[in-house]
Amino acid sequence: MGFIGYVLMRRIGFTFVGDTNYVANVIQPGTIKLRQPARRGPAKSPDFIFVDHRGRIHVVECKGSQAGWRPLRRAMTSGQVQKANAAVVAPARGSSMVVGLLLAQWNSREESRMHFIDPPMKHVFADLQNVSPRIVRMAVIQICLAKHFALLGLTRAVGRLAATPVSELSGLGLEEITEEVGDLPMVDDDIVRDADQRSTDSEGRLVVDRFAIRCNRRRLLAFSGRGAVFGFISRLADAPGSVRWRFARDGQTGRIETPLGFVLEMSTVSR
Repeated sequence: MGFIGYVLMRRIGFTFVGDTNYVANVIQPGTIKLRQPARRGPAKSPDFIFVDHRGRIHVVECKGSQAGWRPLRRAMTSGQVQKANAAVVAPARGSSMVVGLLLAQWNSREESRMHFIDPPMKHVFADLQNVSPRIVRMAVIQICLAKHFALLGLTRAVGRLAATPVSELSGLGLEEITEEVGDLPMVDDDIVRDADQRSTDSEGRLVVDRFAIRCNRRRLLAFSGRGAVFGFISRLADAPGSVRWRFARDGQTGRIETPLGFVLEMSTVSR
């Protein structure tokens, strides 16, 4: 899912992403209508809802396989049914797709590939005329922001943000951020959370990769004010094209700046 998301954001212009069930059931019940809810199989909801730089809403189901193209194709066929379980208000419709990623084994005769299926819209969506597309965009951005907070370890702020309906955001102030930020490490004026992953290369040598997320401390503390989260999300929902993903690389370090102003870094610290 990570690589598929990278391609959709880097090459196709998707900007914000939220888990479908959180957007539908937790943030704003009724905004995204789920048909035949289930935990497994074709009746379960699709993986993600994306918002692109034009504010259009896209439903995406991700499939992956290392076994071969035929198993992946079968999985993508069932994914078309899952994708049809999410209905988005008509004025906001973008695309509805199943994306399959085949990562071929080293001794396979097949090549790695990524494949997209995007059936006609009339077979996928149902109309929800009474829901504003802006509310859908706000819900997706809200979940996206909550996931950023989770990566930083702001657990109490995540819980409140993910449980607040969009209709109640204007009165929300995440006061707990002030206390939680005080317990996190800081570099210069940024709050930083990192973790190391250890592995071995083909020659048996130890490789340590470091993953980090950082955000300006003052930016985080601003969310503690009443209505600050609502103002931030509203501005992005009204002008999703004003921000973008930014990618850079410097030697052994890869750097990504997200549309929400957080920075993700991955570097090889030893080999």
